[in-house]
Amino acid sequence: LSYYHGVKMRSAAAVTERYLTELFEQLYSAINTEEIRTQQECKAFRAFSDQIQSLQPGNHSSSTAVASHPHIRRFPSSADDYQTAVQQAYEDTIMDLSFYETEYGESYLESLSEEFGTEVATAVSSPHCFTHAAKQALLCRIAEALSKRENLLETLSDERHSIATSESELTSLISQIDHIEATMGTSSDHRTRDGYQQRLSVLSDQCESVAHNRQGVIQSQRETYCDEPSDPDLTAYLYQSVEPTYPVLSLCSSLASQIDTLRSELSS
Repeated sequence: LSYYHGVKMRSAAAVTERYLTELFEQLYSAINTEEIRTQQECKAFRAFSDQIQSLQPGNHSSSTAVASHPHIRRFPSSADDYQTAVQQAYEDTIMDLSFYETEYGESYLESLSEEFGTEVATAVSSPHCFTHAAKQALLCRIAEALSKRENLLETLSDERHSIATSESELTSLISQIDHIEATMGTSSDHRTRDGYQQRLSVLSDQCESVAHNRQGVIQSQRETYCDEPSDPDLTAYLYQSVEPTYPVLSLCSSLASQIDTLRSELSS
C-alpha cells in the first residue's frame, strides 16, 4: 500500500487493543500540552500588544506605559526609554512563559527577530528608532503572530478529531482481526475459510482507507505549516516524543501486514 511507504512498522504481534489505547493516550496528551502552551502564548501576545499600544512615540518618556501597567518598572527619562520599555514588556509577557526556556531558549533579540523579522526587531531595539511607523509595524507583526497561534488552535482541534476517528476505526479493526485469528483455525470447511478470506479483504480495504484519510490530514497540515520541504510537519513536531513518529500510519502498516499473514495462512 502506497500510504505506508517509508513508515516504520510496529511489530504486528504488539498491535493489541491495550497497546492502541496506551498509544492514543500519548497522542491526546501531546495535543493537550501543545494546546495549553498555545493558549498561553496567545494570552502573552495579547498582553504584549496592549503594552505596546500604551506607548506614544514622539515623547521620550515611558510614563504612559508605567501608568497603564504599574507592574512594569519605571525607566529613566531618556531617549532610550522606548527601547527599554519594549524589551521589558516582551520579557514580562512572552519570555515570562513558564516553558519559554525549554521550548525556545532564545535571547531577547533572537526571539524578537524570529517572531517579527529582522527589520522590525532592529527598529524597536535600537535607540531613537521607536517611531510611530515602527510601533505600527510591530503591532502588525504581533497580530500576525497571534493569528498564527489562533489558527494552530483550530488545527489542534481538527487533529484531535482526526486522531479520535482513527482510534475508533483501528479499535474496530483490531477486534475483528483478533476474532478471525482466534477462530479460523477451528474450521477446515472450505466455505467458512472463503468467508474469512472475504472478510479479511474487506478489513484490508478499511485499513487502507484509514491510512488514506490520515495521510490526507498530514498532507493538508504540511501544506499549511511547512515553508520548506525539509521543515518537520505538524505530526512530527507534535509527536516527537512518541515512537513511531507517524503512529496512525505505522499501526495501519502493521495491521495490513497482519491481515496479509492471515490471508496467506488461510490459503495454505
